[in-house]
Amino acid sequence: MPIITRGHGGWLHSTPFGCDTPTSLLVRRSGCLASDDGPDMSLLDRLRPDTVPTRSPRGADARAEQVTVLTIGFATGVGTAAVSWLVVALPVLLAWATSAQASASWGQAVRVATDLWLGVHRVPVDVPGGSFALAPLGLTLVPVWLCWVAGRRLGASAAARAPRGKDAPPPSVRTSVVGLAVGYAVVLGLGALAARSAELRPHLGWALAAGFVLALVSGGLGAYRGLGEPLVDLLAVALRLPDRFVTLLRGAAMAAAALVACGALLLTATVAVHLDRVIALHHALDPGTVGGGVLTLGEVALMPNGALWCVAFLAGPGVSLGTSTLVSAGGSSLGLLPLVPVLGAVPAPGPFPAALWAVVLVPVVVGILLGWWVAARGPGLDRRLGSAARVVDALSAALLAAATLTVLMWLSGGSAGPGVLSDVGPSAWRVGLALAGELGAGAALGAWVTSRRG
Repeated sequence: MPIITRGHGGWLHSTPFGCDTPTSLLVRRSGCLASDDGPDMSLLDRLRPDTVPTRSPRGADARAEQVTVLTIGFATGVGTAAVSWLVVALPVLLAWATSAQASASWGQAVRVATDLWLGVHRVPVDVPGGSFALAPLGLTLVPVWLCWVAGRRLGASAAARAPRGKDAPPPSVRTSVVGLAVGYAVVLGLGALAARSAELRPHLGWALAAGFVLALVSGGLGAYRGLGEPLVDLLAVALRLPDRFVTLLRGAAMAAAALVACGALLLTATVAVHLDRVIALHHALDPGTVGGGVLTLGEVALMPNGALWCVAFLAGPGVSLGTSTLVSAGGSSLGLLPLVPVLGAVPAPGPFPAALWAVVLVPVVVGILLGWWVAARGPGLDRRLGSAARVVDALSAALLAAATLTVLMWLSGGSAGPGVLSDVGPSAWRVGLALAGELGAGAALGAWVTSRRG
């Protein structure tokens, strides 16, 4: 008479001689047949469908946890967007409330402040006769930093719930960051709808896309940093990047940062030389105490843009401050400029000395240092590689740096209004090509010399 015995993977139908047949597996590992069932229960009773669970409790709990994490991330994104609006809008509303010449209503002031907040995210706003799409990058750092902080908190929370090593980041991190990005984008989109008027019409699609991308990138980096492990290592694991590529990214980031620092030094020196002109223009506007503070804050917010524009000057193509204004290493051609005091630091119109073209050697020198670092100091690279391979690595890092600066150039410029102000900032693709050639030439030279000496 056959008997029922418990096997390793479930219950088996066995013969009296103990020969277990593979085809007699009655119950899977799900446990629908319990070992403590009475001997009087028939086999059909044991296999009734109502005794088989239709859903794994573990799977249901995991889905519920993902929904909870997504909801928390969404709420965090909504709160982060609201805080960023307050930081940007409050100075504008304060200037409106204290200005004796202000004739706009409270609702109009709020809409203008919201349009400025959208502009900080580089959302185009249509105005009569043109559009406004110029982000003051100093203020753009505010939502970037807020999303970073929010992402770090989400990452730290995920690490506390499921602490794992850097080789396996908790999967809930991605879910929470997506929720953060969606929540931030929704609020930015609602702001674009609420700020619409007969004169000002923000682009809803741009608002949704800009909010999602900014929160996803900044919040995602913050979330992985919140796990408590080195950010570069975690990203390399999450994106499955080879060590060699990570090293080239480090070199490219250092080269881009070095050029931006050179641009910032050039901007500081230019403003210092023409400081009397800048102060005279500020006094001529007579903005008042509060208005002057808001104006100064706006000029400070444009300083990162100015640093990038100085990088375009060092690269050669230069920067346009309107459709009829161009400042490059060859000279300055000025047209009608907006009434912004800091623009008093722009050099007077006319050709520059031919020796000033030597400024294009600055990116070349940065490229040489990049090539030396990649060939001799870059961690994670095989020192047994030949000269050709090291030169290729240095060129790759230089192209990555040029691509990064090209994106930053595009973000720094745009349209500041109708007419001559429709084109403000550098030509991103021209500057990118110039930097690719200059950084690439320097990097190839530095890597080749270093590898030959090594």
